[in-house]
Amino acid sequence: MIDSSTDARATQRQQLVAEVEHWRRAARQLTDLDLVAAPEAWTRLEQYVGGALRQRLHTIAAALDREAAELSGALRRLPAPASSGDDGGAGDGERSELAMFRRRLLDLRRRYLRAETIVEFFGDAVNTRTDEGLGGVLRGLDVLATDSMQVVLRPLGLEAPPVITYVDKGLGASILRSGVRLWDRGSESPVAMIKITRHNLGYPTALLHETGHQVFHQARWVPELADALRAELLPVSAHAAETWASWASELAADVHAFALAGYAPVPALANVVDGTTRRVFTMPFGDPHPFGWIRVMFNVALCRSWYGPGPWDRLERVWMQRHRPEGADRDA
Repeated sequence: MIDSSTDARATQRQQLVAEVEHWRRAARQLTDLDLVAAPEAWTRLEQYVGGALRQRLHTIAAALDREAAELSGALRRLPAPASSGDDGGAGDGERSELAMFRRRLLDLRRRYLRAETIVEFFGDAVNTRTDEGLGGVLRGLDVLATDSMQVVLRPLGLEAPPVITYVDKGLGASILRSGVRLWDRGSESPVAMIKITRHNLGYPTALLHETGHQVFHQARWVPELADALRAELLPVSAHAAETWASWASELAADVHAFALAGYAPVPALANVVDGTTRRVFTMPFGDPHPFGWIRVMFNVALCRSWYGPGPWDRLERVWMQRHRPEGADRDA
């Protein structure tokens, strides 16, 4: 007769089998990318871009599916629990094996959730192209983004990565650079994903700032710029030198946008970073962005240094009146 501990192990094994099958089905479903983004949205990507992205996502999901299938098979091959009268040590060994399978199951679940985050992120971005009109606009922005990188990278013997632009909420644009590690900590993004905010869809100059991040990353210029800023400002203030050096990446991206589009990105930037006087002078610890006020003034100075007087002077006057420097905290 099977004792209660053997019965409990049998119950645990059955439960593990059911749980593994749940995550196996979920992983298999993740491989169907047409359930993640509408087929018509995929067709509104350039073929070489969409093909590369689909292949990478399918590879991530398929690897998870195989892992789940292997775990399911190993668990099903596990011998049925022995009664306590068969072997006094069998119960301990079975409990140890079940505990090992439980750890593997939890690890599979963690990896599934990371893979799901990747697939859903890219799927949501592609899905913004479901509408034919918006899909056409975004496809055009893909071309502009690629051209804005190629004009700098090709003379250096480098190639711009594939780009997918997408629309999302919020104030500021952003980029997930091509080649960065994704949430599963193993895969790399095969494309540069650039978010354009809905409020700036009709004035998407932030696109050029974001492509500047990719350019400076590939050209490895940010450390050089940081060193130059540090060396220039150190005789004036060690604090200022380190602060401006920490902003090198964002300053570089702003200069990239300025070099390609002149004054056009500046009023759009001012719209995004504006707010209360306290906010535009705030310096959050670790933030790589210059605080709003100094960033606007930096871009105004870029315009003046190249073009002389112009509409940027009016923007500067308004900001000086709206956000008086004497209202800033000491660090700012």
